[in-house]
Amino acid sequence: MRRLAGRLAEALVTLWLLATLCFFLLRAARGGPFDTEKAVPPEVEAALAAQYRLDLPLWQQYLGWLSDVLRGDLGPSFQYPDYTVNQLIAQGLPVSLLNGGLALLLALAVGIPLGLWAARRAGSVLDRGLMFGAGLGLACPSSSSPRC
Repeated sequence: MRRLAGRLAEALVTLWLLATLCFFLLRAARGGPFDTEKAVPPEVEAALAAQYRLDLPLWQQYLGWLSDVLRGDLGPSFQYPDYTVNQLIAQGLPVSLLNGGLALLLALAVGIPLGLWAARRAGSVLDRGLMFGAGLGLACPSSSSPRC
């Protein structure tokens, strides 16, 4: 139980470090979330900056963001101004869960029988071919690169 608690603490610290690093790297990048939009009057730009807390010092932006994230509020969407990030995630979650569940079932339905079959014929040409195919599948980049 102590080991599990230690692992959980490590995971939480790692998650916090990664989220913090992403926050500061995004703030350090050139430009802003509204730079590609049409030119707007200064008062509209100031209102948008206030809405997204971009008018605050960086440490206040970070503390506000961290406080919101700890409460489960991921804030407003930059790309879809009428929605929050939580609403967008909730909207896509059922389809993502269905796709993930079906992919898992397919992988189990095909992978377990093929693995058992290859294990019974260890060292055969078919076993080596299945191992090569599995290694190739793991080596291919994820869906961001459809060339594999």
